[in-house]
Amino acid sequence: MAILRKPRPAVLPGAEGSVIYVDYLEANPLFLYPAPGQPKLRGVGLTLLAEAVRLSSEMGLRGGIGLHALPQVKRYYQHSCLMTPCGADDRYYDLAYFEYTEEQAAKFLARIGT
Repeated sequence: MAILRKPRPAVLPGAEGSVIYVDYLEANPLFLYPAPGQPKLRGVGLTLLAEAVRLSSEMGLRGGIGLHALPQVKRYYQHSCLMTPCGADDRYYDLAYFEYTEEQAAKFLARIGT
């Protein structure tokens, strides 16, 4: 995971302040193309995302994070991670952009037990 620690303005309506940006997150490339006999790695992506939320909180940004998602993981960020889709970003290869508000970040951490 690569995080840009310089805060950027939040995009979500009603979101206050800034978020940190998760520039790159890869937990298990085999998740997309599983090979027979490969061990299943579960929870790695959730743990990395939780670490980004923790860092955001430490920086005084109340758990606010933002990231762009590849098409094959949009559903994961919305349903498993409880992030809000903000639409396609025409300034970033038309990839879907997602963010957490303070409440969503807290709900996500509670859901995964952190």
